[in-house]
Amino acid sequence: MLKKPPSYIMEEWAGRIALEEGLKQELLPHLDMIVAGTRTQPEFAYKLLKYLCTLGTAVQDSIRMLDVSLDPPPPPAFEHYLQFLNNFSIFNPASQALVWPVAQQLVISTERQLRLYCLLLSTLIVPSPTRGDWFTDNEEGVALFSYLLAKLEVMEDETFEWVFVLMRSVLPGRLEQLMGIAKAHGQEVVLMNYVEGLMEKSWQADCRLFRLQKTDITALIVAVTAMDQSSSAFQLGMSALEISARPGLLSPETLPIYLETGFLPFCWTTLAQPSSPATTGLKTLLVQLLCNTLENCPKAADLALDHLYLLLSCTRIEGGNLYMREWVVLVLKFLVGLKPETEERIRKLEIQGVSDEDRQARVELDARTLRPKYTNFSSKP
Repeated sequence: MLKKPPSYIMEEWAGRIALEEGLKQELLPHLDMIVAGTRTQPEFAYKLLKYLCTLGTAVQDSIRMLDVSLDPPPPPAFEHYLQFLNNFSIFNPASQALVWPVAQQLVISTERQLRLYCLLLSTLIVPSPTRGDWFTDNEEGVALFSYLLAKLEVMEDETFEWVFVLMRSVLPGRLEQLMGIAKAHGQEVVLMNYVEGLMEKSWQADCRLFRLQKTDITALIVAVTAMDQSSSAFQLGMSALEISARPGLLSPETLPIYLETGFLPFCWTTLAQPSSPATTGLKTLLVQLLCNTLENCPKAADLALDHLYLLLSCTRIEGGNLYMREWVVLVLKFLVGLKPETEERIRKLEIQGVSDEDRQARVELDARTLRPKYTNFSSKP
């Protein structure tokens, strides 16, 4: 029997539950009272429920009595409400069909709420990927996606990480539609930044976090090849494609898309163009990409062999394309392994001479990955 009025006892429980693990079991007999308290004391009730719902089936029936479709509580109870919805969805998967329509209608007003909202949406989309279509097919979803892009540069780091978590569940299979939304709102650069960042994070995590589908790669190639090569969006898109061609990020069945779409010929054509301040680093990026596709898609070797002279011409040192010649050395290494006749064709090429600056450059490869990692310029030949 309660010795204090419910209003006081619930406030006391809310202050203790985060620190006392055993309190959750003690509160089970009072669960109906706590559920009823969401109308009169939402801040304390939802704080308790976000912990109690982690008990799973022990509380499932009682919590289902709670009508989550009611108007969300005002701050500060709203943050506890978001956490409750997330935990309820995780520990009671059957509830997700009930929570998803509610999540689509929520209005976020603070950055902390945005972090919790991104977490909730990720929890709901990951087990049911088709829910991600909300971001492309629904007006509210499109508005949220555009809002996330617009706020990218001013987000706190923690918020940025949670938005990344959401984006990696939304982007696969929808990149073409999302690029159309971003372009319509003048946010192409921001979206390319998201994609490039997600690819890099996935690569650093042994390719476990995020993979683009074949349709996404095709859409990305089409978009990038149509962009102005001096634009930031082009550089970021090319960087994303370079990362995607690294070992493990794409399946062997997907890699030939670089040939089928005509993207590799585009890369060779772009590589042959003169460098300019607006395209600083582009040639190095192109050679990197060609190296990755050559390593993982041997069919690209025939095309590389046709551009052998162009490849060798990239061994000169360019101030705006650091490490380009080191990547060329690696391309030649793979090419000779795949096409032994490469060595003989190189011998037959007419020697054009070597500059003093080139002669002094030394190449150092990473012992584990065999990729260029450092260039030392010595004052002695």
